[in-house]
Amino acid sequence: MATVVERASQVSQPYGGYIPLKSFERITFNDEFTLNADENVNGQLIGSAVEYLTRFLFMPKDNSPVNNMLKAFDVSLRGAAMAKEIFGISDALDVYREIFQNMLQSDKNGVIANACKLVTFDAWYRNPLQAVPDACKTVNPDKATIENIHIMLKRSVSFFREQGGVVQSGFDFAPSGYTSTVSNGDGDFLTADSLWDMKVYRATTKITKKQTLQILMYWIMGQHSGQEIFRHITRIGMYNPRLNAAYVLDTAKISAEVIREVEDKVICY
Repeated sequence: MATVVERASQVSQPYGGYIPLKSFERITFNDEFTLNADENVNGQLIGSAVEYLTRFLFMPKDNSPVNNMLKAFDVSLRGAAMAKEIFGISDALDVYREIFQNMLQSDKNGVIANACKLVTFDAWYRNPLQAVPDACKTVNPDKATIENIHIMLKRSVSFFREQGGVVQSGFDFAPSGYTSTVSNGDGDFLTADSLWDMKVYRATTKITKKQTLQILMYWIMGQHSGQEIFRHITRIGMYNPRLNAAYVLDTAKISAEVIREVEDKVICY
């Protein structure tokens, strides 16, 4: 039993990957913003904060802001619960709730700063072997880091509005998309016809074949899930608000042979 990310790391792929990055069309967007060169928060935490806050900004306005924020940071809450219940960090949920309340009562800069603290709890859910007790207490974004996150949020909102808006985020593949081999995993964003993975990487970090396999698995699992929303997905893509660039592939261009092999040998239907 593995998550999508774990399984994509386990399997041996053909040279270049099941779908090489060169199969994707790269689209670069231009705006007036320039990111600061230096940040004082780990890039992975920044990526999670940008992703979850983007989810929040596209959630239905008729829901309560508190419920929307809880849903957007669901993985962080799960991590805090696991830290307490499984790993014996007795005050994990109390600390999470305090930060969450601070976030709700803050201005925009405070929301971003507290979001960076909250996502430190993700590790207890996603990779507990690398989780560090009280990691949130060492995260204090400086002005340059907060400015960068503001810019990446503006870019993300602009990008997804151009795609027609987010119709679902943090989605799963129940009831029929999972298998005994791949039993867990959730995707980032769905627009009307596309499945998107958010990657907040610097230009020096290359997208790997593990990551292109990951998004292919999401699409295939969506087709098997039985959920109506995936029937209309005709593109898969990755969006990077740090580079303001997207990588897009029409699913019609993915060979039936590749799809069958991933179904049979990777996901194991």
